[in-house]
Amino acid sequence: MALVNKPDESIFASSAKQGEVDNFPDLLRGWGITFDQTQGIPPMEWFNFLFKRLDEKHAYLMQRGLPEWSATQDYNKGSCVQFDGLSYRALKANQNNQPNEANSQYWVRWGFTLTEIARATLTQYGLTQLYTGYDSQREDLALTPKTAFLLKQLIDSNTRTLGDVIPNSKKSDEVNSNSSDTVATSKAVKTAYDKGVEAKTAADNAQHTANSAENIANNANDNANRRVSKSGDTMTGQLSVPNIITKHHGTGGYHNQFDMQAPFFVDAVGYTRESTFHPFIKGKVRTKGDWGTVFSIGYTTKQTGYYENGEFGRGVINLNEDNGAFKNWEFEHNGTFRSAGDVVTSTGRSLNSTIYKEGNPHDIALSWLTDGLKVRVDTTDLGRVVFRHDFQYQKIGNFEIRRYPDGTVIQSYIIYQYDLKDFNDEKSFNWAQAFIDTPIVIPFITTEVNDAHDCGVNILTKSNHATVFYREYEHGSPNQGNLRIQFYAIGRWK
Repeated sequence: MALVNKPDESIFASSAKQGEVDNFPDLLRGWGITFDQTQGIPPMEWFNFLFKRLDEKHAYLMQRGLPEWSATQDYNKGSCVQFDGLSYRALKANQNNQPNEANSQYWVRWGFTLTEIARATLTQYGLTQLYTGYDSQREDLALTPKTAFLLKQLIDSNTRTLGDVIPNSKKSDEVNSNSSDTVATSKAVKTAYDKGVEAKTAADNAQHTANSAENIANNANDNANRRVSKSGDTMTGQLSVPNIITKHHGTGGYHNQFDMQAPFFVDAVGYTRESTFHPFIKGKVRTKGDWGTVFSIGYTTKQTGYYENGEFGRGVINLNEDNGAFKNWEFEHNGTFRSAGDVVTSTGRSLNSTIYKEGNPHDIALSWLTDGLKVRVDTTDLGRVVFRHDFQYQKIGNFEIRRYPDGTVIQSYIIYQYDLKDFNDEKSFNWAQAFIDTPIVIPFITTEVNDAHDCGVNILTKSNHATVFYREYEHGSPNQGNLRIQFYAIGRWK
């Protein structure tokens, strides 16, 4: 069967004028009623009613997808309906059995959403989260094949390791055993070594005794000159060591740090000169003339005329190149941080490209809210920033809609017709978008009559937020010719 194009959403006779649609008097009898009432000829109003009724049924199904459950409808097995926002499927033919009844034998839930499916536990079926690893004791996760692979590798590795282990029954501490089936332990090896050292020492002592007195005197003098006292001593020259491990000390509160030391401590308390940089930590990379660089962390004493804060100076991170160029990152005592260049976040955002105040004495702050961008100057909130897309324009047929961000909406509607007529008939139309309350409606009429005359449109008080009711009028009976009736309404859309 060929695919059928999507039908439009128009409802037949939905814009019919008053009196052009009349209820069909007997739907169950059908056209036979015409022999009783209209001499066998059905009127236009009945056709409009029937076609409008069919289109409304189609529109009902297009809007809902599934029909809503009805207490008077006969349902077959397998019928699908919606009820209270959920979908159901009939288990057997039934009528007037509400789908959401507990333990219903007529209906079963159908078309679940993921949020309605429970999480799997040890006692119920449900969705399960996958997990790759073998270090968890949770009972609501499902292992992946990768976990099985990792466990197999671990088991294989332990199996190989156990194959290389010497059992304790094959180890021996004896140093005089001639067994070829056991292995000497470290204890046995050390015992044998100690006995060898003991014998060698006894032989060497006899040789060294004669020279000991002179050597002891010389060594004592040399050794004393090469050593630095543990306390109160000073070393000259350069000391190179592969690494230094110190015991940590100097811990405490931030406010106590002035009177405490640290594992590495530079003492410059007696230095009083201004504008002097004291490096506490420094390192050099490459040689001069070969992109040499020095990196230091230290403190600069007071610099007169440079962001003075009493007699304080500032903490400094210094990056110095072999050509004399340098950059400083400075930490002031008032908490200010000054960067030598731009500050860029991990997401690539540049501080220099953000909003700043140029010649403006006030603090400007922007913050993102759920409904847009908010502006604050000093402590005053100025509200949300309005963007171009907040002003919306829409044209639907002869309707024009203009929405404004403060909730105001202006709608206009134009009717083109020839002459004013049907003065005794009440007329109406629906706005393309309903207001949230009854708007202010202003009508205008433009005609082809080029002399003094009086005509217009009277808006009826029963007009509401969605529909305008009105009557046309004129004094005298001139032919107004081609005319335009324009309606303008001002109200709220939110």
